[in-house]
Amino acid sequence: MMKRKVFATISLILLSVFFVSGCGDEKVRIQGKILYDNRPVDNGSISFVGEQGSGTVFGEQFKNGSYSVRVPKGEYLIKITGFETVQLEQPIPGVAGSPPVTHTEKPIIPGKYNMFSQMTIVIDGSKKVFDFDLEKAGN
Repeated sequence: MMKRKVFATISLILLSVFFVSGCGDEKVRIQGKILYDNRPVDNGSISFVGEQGSGTVFGEQFKNGSYSVRVPKGEYLIKITGFETVQLEQPIPGVAGSPPVTHTEKPIIPGKYNMFSQMTIVIDGSKKVFDFDLEKAGN
């Protein structure tokens, strides 16, 4: 009988510690806007790279400058790529009966915001909105 009480007490303590400390990978939903030269970016991707740029990557494709993603709490290096849709001067004939291509995607975000990014944020759950207003190269 005494062993059951001790076992039950230990189990209750361990269960309490588990729930109070969490699973270690508690994710936070964050969202925001991505602007380039004060305008929403047509489409692209935002990546959250953990552990000073060498850890796990969490990312999301976005449209019309808005993103929403779930990431674990922590510090992240931010990398943003973006494209604008441009009309072609001459349509490109379609393949095997498909319509001609009249638009293409042109990269617009400079490397200092993606390949060479130094932008970091800390996600701790207290803030849920992270907007990025990226400046044109040379500004």
